[in-house]
Amino acid sequence: MMVVLDDTIAAVATPLFPAGIGVIRISGPEAIKIANTVFTGKKQVLECETYTALHGYIKNPETVETLDEAVCLVMKGPASYTGEDVVELSLHGSPLVLRKTLEMIIRLGARQAEAGEFTYRAYLNGKLSLTEAEAIHKLVKARSESGLRNAFLQMQGSLRRNILELRTKIQEVLSNFEAEIEFPAEELNFLSKEDGLKHIKHITTACSKMIETYQLGKQLEEGVKIVICGPPNSGKSTLLNRLLKDDRAIVHEIPGTTRDKVEGTLSINGAVIKIIDTAGIRQTENAVEKIGIAKTIEAIKKSNVIIWLESYDTKSSFKENELKSQVISKSVKKHSITVMNKIDLLDKNERKTLQKKLKSEIDIFISAKKGWGVKRIYMAIEEVVGALQSHSIEGTIITSLRQEQLLKECRKALNRAENGLKIGVSLEYICQDVNEGIEALNQLIGIKPRKDIYDLVFKHFCIGK
Repeated sequence: MMVVLDDTIAAVATPLFPAGIGVIRISGPEAIKIANTVFTGKKQVLECETYTALHGYIKNPETVETLDEAVCLVMKGPASYTGEDVVELSLHGSPLVLRKTLEMIIRLGARQAEAGEFTYRAYLNGKLSLTEAEAIHKLVKARSESGLRNAFLQMQGSLRRNILELRTKIQEVLSNFEAEIEFPAEELNFLSKEDGLKHIKHITTACSKMIETYQLGKQLEEGVKIVICGPPNSGKSTLLNRLLKDDRAIVHEIPGTTRDKVEGTLSINGAVIKIIDTAGIRQTENAVEKIGIAKTIEAIKKSNVIIWLESYDTKSSFKENELKSQVISKSVKKHSITVMNKIDLLDKNERKTLQKKLKSEIDIFISAKKGWGVKRIYMAIEEVVGALQSHSIEGTIITSLRQEQLLKECRKALNRAENGLKIGVSLEYICQDVNEGIEALNQLIGIKPRKDIYDLVFKHFCIGK
């Protein structure tokens, strides 16, 4: 999509529902002139210095009707969010007043802004990098404290600085190789083949570490996915309801009640946790139940953590088959918590005997019905989430598929250069590969961006941002 950049744009920058305040943002060469026409205060908007706030009224220039009381904030370019002249009108949060005021502004020559167009102009005017622009979108959408912190740090330039540091190291290698090509007879201290390989390997490793943070970035955005799975009638739905403190799932003594996934969300230590109750896993000929079990297996594959739930009264029969080991074997790289439920069916001495007997197999013994031991599950989830998030530094966690793909392109190009050096390929071809790696990083932070960068990044923003 082509976006016109030399006109004046306007949009309601706050949600259009009744609220204490609503803001209309105007940006472009005519922003101050248009605001001066619709806003009347003790001083004309045209006469204001930058960063001036005026109290006054919104008036219809055609009928001289006063629509609302307002505050007008003037920010002259380039010292503004977009780098252009910007005016923000703060009105009462009436959707009708906001719509009527915006319609007047558009009639006076402004255009309704496209989604993300204010931030797009800020990017094009050099007010922020592409990764910082993406971080603004992530900040607005953040669902967890850790996601919020990561987005804020990236908005402050943490990811951009890391990418630039990586790019500088690649450029140093490239300049050495190019100097050797240009001045082969000169007695200069060129990088040896071994040193060149060492530098490229180091940079490739750094790329790989950043790529690995993408899954964590998805967790920060979408939440850590925890699947409760196990045999039928082991109390999975009761445990889900207990963890969520809500009757989200149907609970019944008949095995196989849950035929589809049931989800709920909670927050633990600032992290969003998505808990999924699944169909019981067992050998069955029931066609509908088989579909539910297939969905369970699929949910397990997509999860970050598995809570395997057995119950005291079904453990012995379930242990006779190998379904548990099959599920766990498919989840080798995942965190798992093994839980024994329904210990309330035993007396105190029987519980002690059972815990002693199965302490090597079971992590936590609970009664989901009575709430016994559930606090230990919360503690185990906290520990697992902490382990998942401890491998990366906030602010350097990549959160978009675009960023991951470009880092992979960079790594792929450097891998070609590394292999070329090993087998003695001409330095001209090595430099070409290294250049491709640099170009991928340029694309990542927005140096020499693609022509479709608006569609790739900014059109997903909300209107008014």
